[in-house]
Amino acid sequence: MHHYSSLPAAPFRPAGSLHASASFSRFVGPKYACAAPRRLDPFRGKRVPKRGLFCVFPGKCNVFSEDKLAWKRTRSRMEHGSKTRNPRHRESKDAIISAMENTTRISPISSIAHSATKTEIASLFGLALVHAWIYAFNTSNEATYPWQYVYLAIAAAMLALALLSRKHAAFITSKPACAIAGIFGMAAPLLAFVAHSNSLGTLPLIFGGIFVGWAYSIWGIAYSRFSTPQAIFLLFVSGILAAVLKTAFFLTPEPIVQILLAILAPFALFSGLSACTVSQSIPRGALRFAKKDVKSLWKVGAIVLVFSVVNANLLANEQIHPAAMTISAFLVARAAEIFLCACILAWTFLLKKPFNFVQLWRIILVLLATDIVVRIAFPGIAFQPLFSSVCVNFIVLFVWLTLSDIAQHSDIAPSVVFGIGWSLYTIPLFAGVTITQKLGTQTTEALFLALLLYFMLIVSTFCLELRDRDIQLIFSDVNADAAPMPQEFADIDTRCANLAEKVHLTARELEVMQMLCKGRTKAYIAESMFVTENTVKGHTKRLYAKLGVHSKKELQQLIDLE
Repeated sequence: MHHYSSLPAAPFRPAGSLHASASFSRFVGPKYACAAPRRLDPFRGKRVPKRGLFCVFPGKCNVFSEDKLAWKRTRSRMEHGSKTRNPRHRESKDAIISAMENTTRISPISSIAHSATKTEIASLFGLALVHAWIYAFNTSNEATYPWQYVYLAIAAAMLALALLSRKHAAFITSKPACAIAGIFGMAAPLLAFVAHSNSLGTLPLIFGGIFVGWAYSIWGIAYSRFSTPQAIFLLFVSGILAAVLKTAFFLTPEPIVQILLAILAPFALFSGLSACTVSQSIPRGALRFAKKDVKSLWKVGAIVLVFSVVNANLLANEQIHPAAMTISAFLVARAAEIFLCACILAWTFLLKKPFNFVQLWRIILVLLATDIVVRIAFPGIAFQPLFSSVCVNFIVLFVWLTLSDIAQHSDIAPSVVFGIGWSLYTIPLFAGVTITQKLGTQTTEALFLALLLYFMLIVSTFCLELRDRDIQLIFSDVNADAAPMPQEFADIDTRCANLAEKVHLTARELEVMQMLCKGRTKAYIAESMFVTENTVKGHTKRLYAKLGVHSKKELQQLIDLE
């Protein structure tokens, strides 16, 4: 029988100074004990058996139990359990809860709001002005001009600015240059309105393309600084605001719409400049997409290109002009946009669910496939433009979010990332609409639409892969299942080895833990270790029991705290 009374009391660190990277282990020798039997376990709110021990060391909090008591990591168990009598244990419990919250809480703009004025915070949602501007400009002038040429002008403008930024990086965001771009934005809708009676050629389209391309380049620089949660929040709230503005434009007479577009153009640009100023204090993310590795993102480009071509065909074959839609059909389309944006925000920030590239683009796949099936089964239906209108809106949002994440974690200039990436959306859109219009009625036949759907599904099968490492890196800031970067593997191995030594894991269990923390599947681990998958499952079960975790996500969080 061991006597503990002669042992010195373990030094204690106050709860406020408890380091966030606390490590949790399960077993300890008698000489480390500093608590009497039948102490309350603060993690379970219950009395521990006599041989259960709770010990606090400087900067660490360790739970030991020879009964292999599972450590309950959920907040509700820790908050609603019975009160701990020992003040040391209670303070440690509160500190652990605080540390856990600090590592899991997603705060989209709290880090920006404390240092920005109300006007600057409002300007962060100014991208909605650009989305609403291009939509209203195209729908109000589609009868006069081939609207797809605006997208060609946008691509040309963004590529030209990308080349220019390589030598003059500050030119895009300089106030004189933005003032000139604002003049183009003001002139485009006014010239388009005058062109109804006087032929001005394609000048309004060129002016509009230059303005939108410049605005997108400025906003791309701003979004390249925002973290992924911040970009998601700002982008999809802006999507909701853009849907509201589109509705206002739809219900407004055309002459007034052109005047409003001329007024909104400079606001869209200078709100982007304000967003760039706010985002300057935000550090860039960790490097994940170096110049030499950018070719590995070809699957992302293929998905954007194919989906844009399919959507272009559907837009060109609309039998009902968007401006001639009934009010009910238009409102349903805008309500669908708001609903999907709200769902994505709730999924990310309220439910705190994983968010990845494949999930995002499967939404577009479902929308496009539904649109094609409706066209084949119910040709000429009144709600036909609904799906293609919603699709083009979310393709814009998803492409933008993908490019902002790549730009944030790349050593390539943001204007270059957005210039090339946005061209992969706009040029196929232009080409798809132009080719479809020249082919005529052949593209509306059921056979052609079925082939289009088949082609889209084939490309999606090969490119939307969950196990692709480069695709996993996109949105990995909010994707719990993302694989770590290769340079992080050595650090993960070290932390796993330190934890394994504390809880006395076997060599095989350590090897399994290291692979799990790197995002490997059990099938991959079994193949690498030359054992069966059931053997790996057995190692995993024993590993989880010793560490008191219940899933790969909890294991990775535990290693992050180590």
